Amino acid sequence: MRRARRLDRRLLEGPRRHHRARLRGEDGLVRITFRAEPDEVEAFPHLGPQYFKASWGTNVVGLILDQHTDWDELAELLTDSYCIQAPQDLAAQVDRPAPQAG
Repeated sequence: MRRARRLDRRLLEGPRRHHRARLRGEDGLVRITFRAEPDEVEAFPHLGPQYFKASWGTNVVGLILDQHTDWDELAELLTDSYCIQAPQDLAAQVDRPAPQAG
């Protein structure tokens, strides 16, 4: 949860303050949303109760952050999300692991 608080603080106090993020919901849970490939969107909710499909956007999914969060997995998900949204020339510059064979 300390990582989520640091992330929350950086988003709210960073140089782009006009892009504010609200990480903590009214229920006290901390959620983060990101984009996923269309063929992966429907799989996320089946991965466990911490994953959900957002009610907006066709490719928006989310994760509830808690003491069991796999931060390496979250970093990968956010990197993938960036690459989905970024212009192709910028996405091509991102160091991503090669897809695993079948």
